[in-house]
Amino acid sequence: MTQTAKQADKNAGLYALRLRKRGFMATKAELEAELLDLRRQLAERSSQQEEAREDEDVEALPDKDKAETPSNQMDWDKEVSEIMAELHDLPHKQQLLIALGAFAIGFLAGRAR
Repeated sequence: MTQTAKQADKNAGLYALRLRKRGFMATKAELEAELLDLRRQLAERSSQQEEAREDEDVEALPDKDKAETPSNQMDWDKEVSEIMAELHDLPHKQQLLIALGAFAIGFLAGRAR
């Protein structure tokens, strides 16, 4: 987009803003100019985010030398034990959910016959 087109888009947006402050409705041309500006801003933002993701992907590449180490195994064991603890506490915290689930299973089992 050329510099004059950018300036024209900016001027159209400012003009539409002034009209709205006075209580006038914006015209179709003004709304289209504002829409073009917003689309341009969105495209710029998405391209910047893609560049940032690409940079993160390059930095986050795993080393091939790293294998399953004891610390990774300990992390896995810790996560599994946390999940098991949450499942153990679920009937005490979500009694209604457990009752409804048991009713649904019983209902489906009864309908299966």
